[in-house]
Amino acid sequence: MKFRAKPLPYTMGNSGDLIKHGLLTEFIAWYCEHSQSPMEYYDPFGGRPWQEPIHKLVEKRLTELRGCYLHDSQVKHRYWGSGQLVSHLVAVKNGKIKVFCSDRDENARYDLESSGLKMIALADFNHQDAYSILNCKMANDCILLDPFDELEWINEQVLSKVMDKVIQQRCYVFLFVLYQAKELSLWRNFQQIQRELVGKSVAYLSLSCPPLVNSEITGESKFYSHIVLYLPNEHSQPSLASLVKNVEKYALNLQKVLNSPISFSYQF
Repeated sequence: MKFRAKPLPYTMGNSGDLIKHGLLTEFIAWYCEHSQSPMEYYDPFGGRPWQEPIHKLVEKRLTELRGCYLHDSQVKHRYWGSGQLVSHLVAVKNGKIKVFCSDRDENARYDLESSGLKMIALADFNHQDAYSILNCKMANDCILLDPFDELEWINEQVLSKVMDKVIQQRCYVFLFVLYQAKELSLWRNFQQIQRELVGKSVAYLSLSCPPLVNSEITGESKFYSHIVLYLPNEHSQPSLASLVKNVEKYALNLQKVLNSPISFSYQF
């Protein structure tokens, strides 16, 4: 495929991608195994489908991560983005999940659609404003909010809409956060708002990774990365316990592979 969109400003498969896609694939596999209900998955920050060839260090890490759904969902010599990952895993699991993507950049949307993904066509959704997905009516669906380096825009208004999606519309929402050392005050503010809004009404799982010092992978040395999945607090504890166990196992394996601390937390 000849891409129209500009190359991404980071190497796909970096440590942020590994915590994001690790949690995402474990959840999708868990949902396919524990629910017969159909679901729609939305990624309004789709980006470009993939970069080729895969970075050798990324390929080595994926090889060492055998036994997890992220490893099993990737294709050799290529690192798939979120939409392709979910599509592939759903097909393998015979799950009832439809995948929809978008991006504010028209060329990126063209690339995503050319790769076989469907574009988001919800009423009230604006391709130029990915956060508008939070204004759309839906129920029991899944959203990945994956802005690049936009912590300052993830404010109380955005997080309130996220919680409304989870509590009122029974949706599953992933929120991926990148921030730099100079943004630690913004990060602490985000954490405070999150604690106040989540309370005991929302279940969640999260993974965090610090910058990797002197990494040859573009993007790893600069950013702290954090992925959190908010989900309705309605699943049985044994069911959620299996998801927690699998994510914790993944976090421990990734910690060894990256030789870096990976923080894992949850509430249900």
